[in-house]
Amino acid sequence: AYNRANSDAEAIEYREGDELRFLIESNTTHNLLLFTNKGNMYQAKVTNIVEGKWKEKGERIEEFIKSLNLEEEKIVEVFSVDNFMPNRYLQFVTSKGGIKKSSLDNFQTNYSKLQALKLKADDELVNVIMLNEEEEKEFIKIKTKLGLSFDLELPKLENQPRNILPLSLFNLAEKDEVIEAEYTEKLEYIEFN
Repeated sequence: AYNRANSDAEAIEYREGDELRFLIESNTTHNLLLFTNKGNMYQAKVTNIVEGKWKEKGERIEEFIKSLNLEEEKIVEVFSVDNFMPNRYLQFVTSKGGIKKSSLDNFQTNYSKLQALKLKADDELVNVIMLNEEEEKEFIKIKTKLGLSFDLELPKLENQPRNILPLSLFNLAEKDEVIEAEYTEKLEYIEFN
């Protein structure tokens, strides 16, 4: 946590092997939600994060979220939330083509670790976004490990409990998996002859 005096990300000093992956605005009354590739959500109150000066080396995230092991899990996305209102949603995309939408109030907990979504043994979380109640994403661009790249029109997703399997959006070859999922405003249509 750094104060607002200087927000130049290039001025941060890093420990060897560290890098800046997420830079978010927050408030001491907020909760920090971290989602990992294993489908877990870790939570920390921002007020519990030691404040430092912008150029100082920060505290390792495992120091204030004790149950997080970055040797076993990779952080996919981070959000700072002021409340867990049911009019906001989290939408998840997995490496095997699964998609799920869950109301943010399903994630309110006193625990530091929570299962955000259930995953099959060979599946991982690839992407998480936060949506407002009226907000719908219509299209998604998918890139896979074996080089596929395609756009899909998303079905209308209903609110689901957090600890169930995602809906299968598409199938991939056995050795392929989604490495990138990006929401787009338009569908790119390609016709093959």
